[in-house]
Amino acid sequence: TPLSYRDYIGNDDGAMYGIVKDYRNPLKTFISPRTKLPNLYLTGSNLNLHGILGAAMSGLVTCTAILGNEDIIKKIRNA
Repeated sequence: TPLSYRDYIGNDDGAMYGIVKDYRNPLKTFISPRTKLPNLYLTGSNLNLHGILGAAMSGLVTCTAILGNEDIIKKIRNA
């Protein structure tokens, strides 16, 4: 229940998947993988997309922040 999520996960909104997203405007709730601390990046399902696919896509977004977009695309195409 939402109360269980609040009590056990610590999410005040009672949302099952963490930060509430706006499907009508996804960029409004976009969280950058970059932080103010040098060489500290964020990744995971709470970053932008929920669930297993969200965690994988978040990892890809974080990799592009670190390595650059072109390098990642080349590596994926050559895999």
